[in-house]
Amino acid sequence: MSVVEPFDPLIFCGAFDESERRHEMIAQAAYFRAKGRHFAPGRAREDWLAAEAEVDQLTAGGVASPCDRN
Repeated sequence: MSVVEPFDPLIFCGAFDESERRHEMIAQAAYFRAKGRHFAPGRAREDWLAAEAEVDQLTAGGVASPCDRN
């Protein structure tokens, strides 16, 4: 069983607009998912969709960005 490393969404607290920030957060999460399974081919779409759901959950509830959290 592979372990997916958590990503730190606060690394994206820079000069991005919200759509760029979201895309970068998804890309980072998808990368860590792929890395956790040693980059085995054929699951890139699954990684992306799972990462998208993870990022959406992190930013749910009206929080536009993890940078806004106190």
